[in-house]
Amino acid sequence: MNGRKGLSLVLSGAMMVSMLSFPAMAADAAAPGFPDAASSWASESIDRWGAAGVVNGDENGNFNPTASITRAELAQIFVNMFGLTEKAPNTYADLRGDEWYADAILKCTAAGIMQGDGVNANPTAMISRQETMVMFGRAMGVIPAENPDMSGFTDGASVADWAAGYMSPLAEMGIISGSGDGSIQPSVNIDRASTMALLDKAITVYINEPGEYSVDNQKGFVVVAANGEVKLTGKTAGVVVTAGCGTGTVKLSGITADTVKVDGTAAVSLEDGAAVETVSINAASSVTVASGVKVETMAVNADADVSNAGTITTLEANSAADVKNTGTIRTLDAGAAVRVDNSGTISRAEIKADGVILDGRRPSAINVADGVKNPTDSEGNEIKDNTGNGGGGGYNPPSTETVGGIVGVNPVDQSDAPITEMPTITASAYKSVATGVITIDLSSSGAVPVHENAQHAKGSWVGFAIKAPEGVTSAYYTFGTEASDTASSSVELTTGDPSVGGGAEGEYYFVAFVNATAVTPKTHLTIDWDGQGETYAPQKYEINLASVKTNVQSLENVTTSLDKLPDGVQSSETGLSWDGSTALVSNGGSGALTQEQVKGMGGGGEYTVYYAVPQEGLEFDKIVRTVNGRNSEWALSSGTAADAGAGWWTKDESSYYFKWGAVFAQKNAQGIWEMTDNGKYEYTIRFVKDENVVASYSFTVDLSGYAIEQPGEKAVSTAEELTAALAECKGGETIRISGTIGSEEAYGLYTVDVPVIVEGGTVYGSFVLKKGASGSEFNGVTINNRGDDAGGEHRNAINAYVSGLTVDGCTFNSGSKFANGIMILPSSETVNYRITGNTFNGYQNGVEGWSTTAILITSGYTMSSKAFFEADEETSAETDMDNKADLAIITGNTFVGCKNDYTRNTLTGGTKIYCTANSASDNFRLSSGTEGSMFYVTGNVTRESDTTVPAGSTLTVAEGKTLTIDSGVALTVNGALAGTVVGKDSTSKLVLAEDSVYGDMKAGTYAWSEGAWKADAATVLQWALAYQYDPAYEYTNKPVIEGATVTYTGSLADFTDNAEEGNENPTRATADLARLLGAIWRVDEGKSVSVITYSDKAYTWNAESGRKGSNWENDGTTLISAVADAAKTGLSDGSESFSFTINSEEVTLVLKVSG
Repeated sequence: MNGRKGLSLVLSGAMMVSMLSFPAMAADAAAPGFPDAASSWASESIDRWGAAGVVNGDENGNFNPTASITRAELAQIFVNMFGLTEKAPNTYADLRGDEWYADAILKCTAAGIMQGDGVNANPTAMISRQETMVMFGRAMGVIPAENPDMSGFTDGASVADWAAGYMSPLAEMGIISGSGDGSIQPSVNIDRASTMALLDKAITVYINEPGEYSVDNQKGFVVVAANGEVKLTGKTAGVVVTAGCGTGTVKLSGITADTVKVDGTAAVSLEDGAAVETVSINAASSVTVASGVKVETMAVNADADVSNAGTITTLEANSAADVKNTGTIRTLDAGAAVRVDNSGTISRAEIKADGVILDGRRPSAINVADGVKNPTDSEGNEIKDNTGNGGGGGYNPPSTETVGGIVGVNPVDQSDAPITEMPTITASAYKSVATGVITIDLSSSGAVPVHENAQHAKGSWVGFAIKAPEGVTSAYYTFGTEASDTASSSVELTTGDPSVGGGAEGEYYFVAFVNATAVTPKTHLTIDWDGQGETYAPQKYEINLASVKTNVQSLENVTTSLDKLPDGVQSSETGLSWDGSTALVSNGGSGALTQEQVKGMGGGGEYTVYYAVPQEGLEFDKIVRTVNGRNSEWALSSGTAADAGAGWWTKDESSYYFKWGAVFAQKNAQGIWEMTDNGKYEYTIRFVKDENVVASYSFTVDLSGYAIEQPGEKAVSTAEELTAALAECKGGETIRISGTIGSEEAYGLYTVDVPVIVEGGTVYGSFVLKKGASGSEFNGVTINNRGDDAGGEHRNAINAYVSGLTVDGCTFNSGSKFANGIMILPSSETVNYRITGNTFNGYQNGVEGWSTTAILITSGYTMSSKAFFEADEETSAETDMDNKADLAIITGNTFVGCKNDYTRNTLTGGTKIYCTANSASDNFRLSSGTEGSMFYVTGNVTRESDTTVPAGSTLTVAEGKTLTIDSGVALTVNGALAGTVVGKDSTSKLVLAEDSVYGDMKAGTYAWSEGAWKADAATVLQWALAYQYDPAYEYTNKPVIEGATVTYTGSLADFTDNAEEGNENPTRATADLARLLGAIWRVDEGKSVSVITYSDKAYTWNAESGRKGSNWENDGTTLISAVADAAKTGLSDGSESFSFTINSEEVTLVLKVSG
C-alpha cells in the first residue's frame, strides 16, 4: 500500500498509554527516529508528527505503526495537537475521572470534538473510520453537508447518516480517497500509521512556533498552535486557531478560506482584503475584521470581543459578546444578550433574546421576536421594533429594497503628473423600509492611491452618481460627516459619462466624491431634487466605504504599554518622561483602587499609554487617536526633534516613541470617582499626512479587572484582602472582587459574620456564613470549591446557617472531591432564600452514605457537628406557611452534570418551602421528605423530566398557576398533590399510587387527553374488576387481567348461548363479561371512559336501558351481543382474541375454551 492510499484509513485503533506522554516540540525539531517506523509506508508522516510533539514512542522508543488506536488515545492526540485546556463536566457513566485519559476525554468533549453515545464515552473502544472522520471534521470546523454524497465509493451507502455529513466534504477535498477497490470501509478500525498519514495530508501547515507562514492549498487545513505572533497568508480550506495559541496574536493577512475556527483566546485579525466564508468564534478571544475584508457568516459562540471595519453578511451572536462595528453588517442575528457599539452600518437586526444592547447608530431595521424584550442602549433607554411587526411572529416583510440608478464613478487624477492606472469603482444601493435611508455601498477593484481632485485637494477619491428624476437638471444638497434633515446647497447636475462609470450619456446625475483616507470621511448626503420639498421630499443617503481598498498601511510590530517605558528609552523631561502615578496593567491587570488613589492619578482618573512605532517608511504631520469612537488630534510630525518632545515624544534611528494620556474614571454627580466605559477602551491610532491617513494601528486597553472602591464598598483582588475585608465589615457593606483569588493549588476558607454583599470576580474556596450573616448576597461571583470529606469545611461552595440569603447570577464549579454547591441550614422559622439565575457545574462526586447536590436546604440539623459555624443548637425544623415572607425561591438556574439539582434530605422534618423553578427548563426536584414535608410551585412551570412526590409529602401548585407535565414525562404521586396540573399531550403521564391524594381521582395511571386526565386502559380494567354492584355481584368465571389484556375461561356454550334468539337465560360467563363491561362506565359514571370501539363501531352508554350489566350500544345492538355473535361464528376449541379501543388504547379480550 502506498502512502496516499493509506489516507483512506480514517483514525481508529489502539495506541499505548506511554505513547501519549508528549513533550512540546517545535514543528521543525529533529524527528524522534522511531526504529520500527523507518520501514513503514507512512514513515514521513510519522516523523512529522513526532517532531511536532503530537506523538511519541513507547518505553522502547517504538511507534508500533500497525497497531490500532482507541477513542481515548485519539482524544489525547487532539489535546496535544490543539493545546486543549478547558474541560467539560464529567457526565459519562463509564468515566470515573482518575483514569490517565480522563482529562483528554473531557477536554475533547468541551471542544465539541467528542460527544459519546449519550451515556458512555467508551474510551477504551477501538474507533471506526467514520467515527474518526466525524471527530476530525468537528475539530477542523468542517460544516456538515446538508445533502451528503458518498456515491463515489463502492460502499458509500453503508456510511452512517450521522457521519456522512462530515465525510462528504472531506471526500470532496480529497482527504478521503478510498482504498484500491474504491471502498471506504466506514466501520473498519484504523492503525496508527494511517492516523498519522491522514493528519499529514489533511493539515497542510501546522504552526507551533511564532513567525510568518504562507499556504497555497484550498483542499487542506492550517492549524495554529503557537503562543506568540503568527502571520499567515495565502489560500486554504480552513484555519483553526487553537487554545494552544494562549494570549498570542494571529494575523490572517489576505487569506482566502472557507472557514476560520477560533478555539483559543488569542487575538485574531483578518486583514489586507481577506475573504472568508464562515468564521466561528468558540472562545473568549478578540477578533478584528479590518477594512476591505469580507466575511459571509460570523458565528460568535463565546463571550468574545469582535471589532468589524469590513463587511460581514450575517453576524450570529449566540453568546453575550461585545461587538464594535465601524464597517458593514448586513444582518445582526442576536440570539443572546450581545452588546453592540455601532458607528458603521447595520442593515437589519433580528432580536431573538432579552438583554441586547445597541449603542451608537441604530440599525436600519430592527425586528424583535415574539415574547422577547426590546433592546436598550447602555443607559437603559428602550429601542423599539421598527419593522411594524409589533414584537415578532407571523410574516416578516423585507427590511430593505434594492435601489437602481446609482453607479460608481472612477477616480481621475487632476495633478500635473497624473496617475493613469486607477481602479474601477462599483456601487450598489438599498433602501431601508423602516427609515427610508438609502445606503450606497462603494467598492474598488484595487487600492485607490492618494491623488488630486479637480480642486487639487489630495485624497483617495472615489465617486458615485445618482440619477436625477426625469426633467430635473439642478438640485439642493447637504454633504457632510453627520446626517442632515435638510438640503441647503444648490448644484447644477452633471450629464452621464460612461467612460468613468458615471451613468448613461444624456441623463442627469448628482455626482459626488468621497476621500476614503480622510480622518473623518463625508458619508452622509441629503438631496432635495426641487429645493422645496414639494414634489420630491429630501432623501437621505449613507455612503459605506468598507469595501474600498486604499494604501493605508496597517502597522505591525507596534508596542504599547501602560506600566513601563518602551525598551531602550530613558525617562527625560525633553524626550519621553515616565509618569509612575498613572501606571496600570492593561489586559489582565487587576486590583482595588481607592478614591484617593484615583484622584491622584494624573489630573484625576488618568492613565498613560506609551507607544513604540517603527519608523521605516512612515512620515506624518499629525496623529489622530480614536478611543471608543471619540477622536482627538495631536499636531506632531515625524520631523519633530528627539529632544523637542517636552516629555511626550522622542525618537531614534529605528522608532518613534510617544505617550498619550487618557481617562478611565470620572466623577459622578455626587463627586464620586467611577469607571468609564466599563474599563474597556478600543484604540485606533492614525498617522496623517496632507490630511490623509497613511498608516493606522488598533489595539485594546482592558482595565476592567480593576475596581474603584465606592463609599461603603471594599474592592479586593487577593485572598488576604478578601479575608481582611470580611473581618472589617460592620454590616451592609459591598465587597467587590476583581480578577481571580486563589487557584487549584490554593483554596481559601472565608468566614462571614455579618450581612455583606459580595460581587464579581472568581474565588477558589468556600464561604461560611454564620447566623449573624443573614441577609447576605452573592451577585455574579464564580466559586470553585474543592470539596472535602462529609463534614469538612471545604465541602460546599457556600455553607450558610442563616434565615435569609440571596445568590444571583453566580457560577459554581465542583472540585473532584465530595461537594455541594450551596448548603443552607435555616436559622429561624421565618426564612427568605432567593437562589436565582445561577449555573452549577459537575456536582456529582458523593461518598458512601452521602449524596452530592447542587442546592441543599436541611432543617432539624445539629449544628455542633459543623464546628466552623460555632453554634450548638439545631437548625429550625418548621417555618410558617401563612407568612409569605417565608420564601425559598429557586428559579432560573442551570444544572450541568449534577447528580441532584435541588433536594431536601430526610432531616427536612416539617419544613415548608416555597419552590418555584430551580432551572430554566426543569422546575423542581423532590426528595424523600418525612411526614409533613411540603413543596410549593408558585409560578407557571413545565416539568421536563420524571419526578415523584414522596409519601408523606405534599406538592401544592399555587392558586392561579399551572404545573405542566411535558411530553413523555411522568409525575408520580406517592403523597399528596394539590392545584392545577395538566399534561402537554397524550404522552404526559400522571401516576397516583395507592393512598395518594389528588382531588377525587383514584389510584392509577393517567394520560392527558381532550383537556383532561384520562385513566389508561389497564387502570380502567382494574377499577372495573374491583367495582361493587348493589346488590353485590359475584363472578363465576372471574376474568384474569394483565395490563390491557382480559382473559376469560369457559365452555363454548358459556360464550355462545347468549347469542341464540329468544334465549332469556344467558350463561354465567357471558353475564360476567357483561358486568365487567358495565363496571367500566359505572365506576365513575363515564368520566374516564365514554366510548368503547369494537369492530370499527363506537359503542356509547345507554343509561335508560334498565340492564344490570353492559348498556354499551351502537344503533340498538349491545356490545355484549356483538361479542357473543362473533364468538359464535369464530370461536372453537382453543381460544379467540377480540380487540377493543378504550381511551385510544387497544384492549385485548381473550376467550379460552376449556373442556
